[in-house]
Amino acid sequence: MCVFMERNPRNKKPTKKKKSPLPYEAVTWENLKMQGDSMYILLTKNGKIAPPLPFGQLPSVITNLKCDEFLGQLWKAKRIRLDMPPELAPWILARMTVALTWINTSIAHGGKPPTAKTIEDALFDLTVKEWNECLFLLWTGFVPTTDGKSARLKVANFGKGLDTKSFSGN
Repeated sequence: MCVFMERNPRNKKPTKKKKSPLPYEAVTWENLKMQGDSMYILLTKNGKIAPPLPFGQLPSVITNLKCDEFLGQLWKAKRIRLDMPPELAPWILARMTVALTWINTSIAHGGKPPTAKTIEDALFDLTVKEWNECLFLLWTGFVPTTDGKSARLKVANFGKGLDTKSFSGN
């Protein structure tokens, strides 16, 4: 089930989280954004690898499964593998684009923080689990920016007023 954002309760005590091996310890939307942005830059080798994004398309079942496997290894590995298979690169970057848009929207609208124990788990959940449940549908709403170098969601009020449930990371 795909879930949406909930306003963060103000008087809720923080719970202790498992220490993340990444430099950002707390699992917050801001830390997810820092790690997600960093990973996007690393995966594209600072913009040198920029395959055309597959706007208006969805991946085949086989491509989707291969992306799941690659991203599972990426987020769970102790050593980060940055060599994206060329045939998967557009879809991995599409998933990262959707995940980063989700994260930015959660920051902008005060979304409840993810409940995953580590940043890697939260990014895995966004780019694999939540992608397969419903975030892939958001991809169909993305269009290239006017400069052609990135993507934007064509739905102007995405996230506005969505206060039912937070992405749980479970």
